[in-house]
Amino acid sequence: MTSTGDTLLVSPIALFVPFPVAPYGASLYGDVPLDIDLLGVTFDLQAIEFDPGAAYGLSFTDGLELFFGL
Repeated sequence: MTSTGDTLLVSPIALFVPFPVAPYGASLYGDVPLDIDLLGVTFDLQAIEFDPGAAYGLSFTDGLELFFGL
């Protein structure tokens, strides 16, 4: 639980990448390289948004887990 009352599901130490998103949403696209070293790797993601309608001005998305496997 954070001081804003939200739940932080991932470690903020791992990677922090701020970028703007339009108020009506966005789609993010990217390629995952075909790399045997990624087999079995798990990435956990969560977004924190500036939200003037939320308590303390922040809202948190649900967590997303990406697992690279067969």
